[in-house]
Amino acid sequence: MKKIYLTAILVFTIITSIFFFYSPKESESLLASTSSFSIQFPNEPTIVSKDLPVPGQSIVLPYTEYKHGNYSVSFTTLPKSWTKWSSSMVLGGALKVILPSSASLFHKHSSKCSSFPALDYEASCPEGMLLGKLILVGDNLYKVEAIYLLEEEKALAEQFINSFAPNLEG
Repeated sequence: MKKIYLTAILVFTIITSIFFFYSPKESESLLASTSSFSIQFPNEPTIVSKDLPVPGQSIVLPYTEYKHGNYSVSFTTLPKSWTKWSSSMVLGGALKVILPSSASLFHKHSSKCSSFPALDYEASCPEGMLLGKLILVGDNLYKVEAIYLLEEEKALAEQFINSFAPNLEG
């Protein structure tokens, strides 16, 4: 009887361990992955692609955005003539263009994403606090943003932004 009891406990322990370690966690709900990047979204994002006209020029930039609620990743391919400048100049100029006029920038600093130049920023906007990162990978510019309302949500926003990884093989 003792042997059956111990065997039952062992089987129960193994089954619960397998369920615990191999079941998806809430923070792993969806890994959005493309040929050029991957990121951890809380739920299935919507995807929008369009061409952005460049004011004063006859070119358009291909633009794609993955978005779910207050979390988004977007990217475009910049003309090679724009990326000949220093990465800090390109990222700083891009921030001026992409930051909504209703947002008030209060912090920015240079950083890295993998080995690529990046610019982290924080702003207040009508929807709440905006946390973002611009990453320059060759001639591709990525924008990763999250909006949060409560200070307790900032950690989730940071987790989302830090889950972005450029695909070095793509």
